[in-house]
Amino acid sequence: MSRQVTERIIRAFLNDTALRAGGNSEVRTDFKTTRLYLFNNLIARKDKETGKIEVSMAGWGSTTTRERLNGLPNCKITQRKGIQYLNGVEIDTDRFYPIN
Repeated sequence: MSRQVTERIIRAFLNDTALRAGGNSEVRTDFKTTRLYLFNNLIARKDKETGKIEVSMAGWGSTTTRERLNGLPNCKITQRKGIQYLNGVEIDTDRFYPIN
């Protein structure tokens, strides 16, 4: 079920389409930005003009947060010994990082 929600929500995010899925994930969009929320926490944002995507774990090192973000292209978040890594580089879970 979780993978299906991830596939649907990521497809909506990449296509700039508003969607609520799985009861915990939502894509919101306006004229400039598309945003991906998990449990009302902003975890990804995309500038519609440039296509630039930034991701954040919104302070949560959860499996579900990793699952959603790992659905995005060029984004591989892993955890080792409680530390989060984005594409092999240690990250602060409260910050946003570009993935493209």
